[in-house]
Amino acid sequence: MLPNSITRLHNLQTLKLHQCPITKLPSDFTKLVSLRLLEINTTFSLTNIPRELKQMTGIQDLSLICIRMNSGSRFKRNSGLKELHELRALKQIPSFTALVNFRLEDYNKCQHLPPLGQFPHLKGLYLIKLDSLEYMSEIDCSKELSNSSFIPSLKRIELSCCPNLKGWWRQTRDSLEEDDDNSHLLPIFPGLSDLEIENCPKLTSIPLFPNVKRLTLDMCSLKPLKQTSTLQIEIANSSFAPLSKLEYLEIGTLKEPLPNLSNLVSLCCRGPPPQGMQHFTTLEKMTIAYSMEVDLSNFWDAVEWQGLKSLEITSCPNLISLPEGMGGLTSLHRLHIWCCPKLKSLPEWIQGLTSLNTLEIGACPILLERCNRETGEDWPKIAHIPNLLEVWYLRRGYKSATNQLR
Repeated sequence: MLPNSITRLHNLQTLKLHQCPITKLPSDFTKLVSLRLLEINTTFSLTNIPRELKQMTGIQDLSLICIRMNSGSRFKRNSGLKELHELRALKQIPSFTALVNFRLEDYNKCQHLPPLGQFPHLKGLYLIKLDSLEYMSEIDCSKELSNSSFIPSLKRIELSCCPNLKGWWRQTRDSLEEDDDNSHLLPIFPGLSDLEIENCPKLTSIPLFPNVKRLTLDMCSLKPLKQTSTLQIEIANSSFAPLSKLEYLEIGTLKEPLPNLSNLVSLCCRGPPPQGMQHFTTLEKMTIAYSMEVDLSNFWDAVEWQGLKSLEITSCPNLISLPEGMGGLTSLHRLHIWCCPKLKSLPEWIQGLTSLNTLEIGACPILLERCNRETGEDWPKIAHIPNLLEVWYLRRGYKSATNQLR
């Protein structure tokens, strides 16, 4: 149990309850009048959530995470927080009108959320592992929206592992299903700059996001992206292209071809590159990671990326050779190859990449042996490159060291 004495900390601003053996919050919890950030992340049944919690209107960051467990396995979804108290906690959320960031994770009985338009300062929304969530709001779209702009303060959205999520409003989705050309009927997130949708295969309708700068899509429909890309926007008697601010796109498993994204600068493919990418002529940086493909030739033969300056190929365990089409990347400055253990050699055409000034290789034992300075079989192909580096990583995402190739 959380000690009652904690309520004497009147200046406490941050409280994180992670894996704490608590079953209830103190009855005087609302005396923490300075509290701004509250995280509740517990494997135990929280059997008492004070009704007065809704009086704590100064809370700006709220995270409710339920980790479930039983005696037979470490985690289990069918036990944990009691259904009644899950719902009570959710019903109190609208009281937190000062919310800036809201995270809800692993609440199985959550079918819809409080009206998010009630939070005028909301900047970050994170919804993760909500198996029962079908629609964000049960309120009629026309009643929740006063104009075409929706939650203008919102900057970032993460929707992950919500397998039954279909749309933002139930009424909106039902009325738009019959018409594919419906982007003009949907509201817009005017300030949204970062959007991540992963493992939400049924999601086909959300407010449009024409000003997004970073976008991540994996195991989801591309309908919201296509609707946004065809949107006609007029401001002050002038028009601008939707998605013209998009700089970074990260994609995983997609079953549909991508629409034309004419201003895209950076692209990351987690898996085999999908269709529709060959004509991204503004690309300057590209990463291919976690692909099980043996041969990427079918993809590279048609590329038109004359401006590509940086290419990373990482964690492709079956890749045995670099495709011939890469020989046309005449503007390439940097080539990074990591964890491709079956890659046996570098192609002859690498000598024709006259702009290439950095080659980084790591966790490729066969290739590294062939690139040994002076003695390796591939050394003559790369001797002209100014920066030849071997790289190591302590853990994913953290480069620990670089060294000149031996």
